[in-house]
Amino acid sequence: MSLVTLLQRQRAGAPAREQVEEVTRRELADTPDRRYDAVVAGLKRAARQHAEATGTSRFDGESGGSAPSAPAPTTPAPSTPAPAAPTDLPIVATITANKVVTNDASPSAFGVMNPTFSFPTISSRVEDNKVVIEATLNCAYSWGVNALGRTDVPSGSASFITAANYKSIADDLDPDLGTHTNEARYANYWSKKATEDHELEHVRDDWEDFVNVSGITLAKTTWEGKTVKSDQVSAGLDKLKSRVSRAIMAGSDAHYMGGASNYYARAGEVKAFAVGAAVERPLAAAIRTHGKALEEKEEHTSDPQ
Repeated sequence: MSLVTLLQRQRAGAPAREQVEEVTRRELADTPDRRYDAVVAGLKRAARQHAEATGTSRFDGESGGSAPSAPAPTTPAPSTPAPAAPTDLPIVATITANKVVTNDASPSAFGVMNPTFSFPTISSRVEDNKVVIEATLNCAYSWGVNALGRTDVPSGSASFITAANYKSIADDLDPDLGTHTNEARYANYWSKKATEDHELEHVRDDWEDFVNVSGITLAKTTWEGKTVKSDQVSAGLDKLKSRVSRAIMAGSDAHYMGGASNYYARAGEVKAFAVGAAVERPLAAAIRTHGKALEEKEEHTSDPQ
């Protein structure tokens, strides 16, 4: 192996001292005019320069070289953790109810009562991975009556009652002479008081017998049957308001209907007509009593004997 060849192989690693010296001795035989130490020093300098240029171990005279050193480890840049995915949070509800009654409806029949349900105020907090709410169920009852051209009879001795008309008036108001149970005919006369009581019975029935018996519980279970996203609690509750209100309205309707489809057989109407009849029946009796007295008076006047 020539000195040139050895230097070429140096690219793969520094040569061992023994190899350099052996080759140098052979080369010196061909170059007797050069000193041995000068050649060896030159080879060492070349080996160092090659080691520094290629990143290999420097020539130390004791080994045949080593593999390139591994690159220094790098520290990865810190990464921003991904946000947690939204979860469905169950609802725990506390419900209170509020009643508002207004006489502002304009019915096309003798009377009407319209209930509506809403949740105007809801407070909420997230606790133990649940949404705890406190909500007010607002029960608004709008009612009104309409004479439909009939004459109101406020009492059995109203000024327009005479011996000639009292029978027809009493018959119009008698709930036992109507087509349906407890329904007065109201052909020409009506009782505003009885009709108002009829509509207010619907209010009482819904508020006392539905809302405070099963309606509040229905509102609670309906709310607690829903969930909201953990990142949209307020918006989710707002969307659920109308759904829960519709469920309460359906419960109110079912209570009123009582399983019947015929108007006069509906549970709510049976109660309301009975309340109205409680006013009409004694009113009709009072009209008859007053009318008979007027008849007797007229008879006595026409026949003084």
